Amino acid sequence: MRREHHDVDAIIYGTGFRIADHVRDDSLVGTRGITLRQAWHDGMEPYLGVAVHGFPNYFLITGPDYQAQERHIIDCLRLMARRDSARIEVRRSSQQVFNERVYLRCPGWPPVASAFDLSSSIDLNDHAYDGPATLRIADTDRPVRVRLTGYVDPIDGQFHWQGTLFDNLPTDLLQRTRTVTLAVGERSAPARIVEETPQHTHTIVGVGMPPFASAPR
Repeated sequence: MRREHHDVDAIIYGTGFRIADHVRDDSLVGTRGITLRQAWHDGMEPYLGVAVHGFPNYFLITGPDYQAQERHIIDCLRLMARRDSARIEVRRSSQQVFNERVYLRCPGWPPVASAFDLSSSIDLNDHAYDGPATLRIADTDRPVRVRLTGYVDPIDGQFHWQGTLFDNLPTDLLQRTRTVTLAVGERSAPARIVEETPQHTHTIVGVGMPPFASAPR
């Protein structure tokens, strides 16, 4: 196959909701020389669901509020035009603070499931899991007990899950990282340990496909 150069104004990827699964490894390489898949190794964390640090001029439209996402992108393009700039990129700190707040945010009102288009192999209804799990933290696997619940957020359309990790965790591990992977049986999902409770348990949160199966309808 010949490699040809074409001048374009924009490239549009029609990936559906599982973006990282439908983008070739070498298709999107950021400013640090890593691919989008590598950048999202611990899970998708775009700013406002739209922009990704390290990937200037790259925007996502994932719904369900397409119009708000489109307006944000248009505002960015207009800002670039006013300043005669050829590049725009979200700051790492802005992206990190936004996602920390998303992880910690509690559900406000019950979502209407019929209002969303979701691409998933499981039903994303409110449900819970209470039982054993495996926590991967700092390249170590630890058997733990968790109590988890989740919901589809009516604002960003993503599944937010959170809960309690009852086992004690060594302080040195938590000082090294709070980004973890939680597995329940064959399912696993990236997550983050956000705080230790007064009862010496830990709060764990995640966004996206949860590590537990949905409850039957």
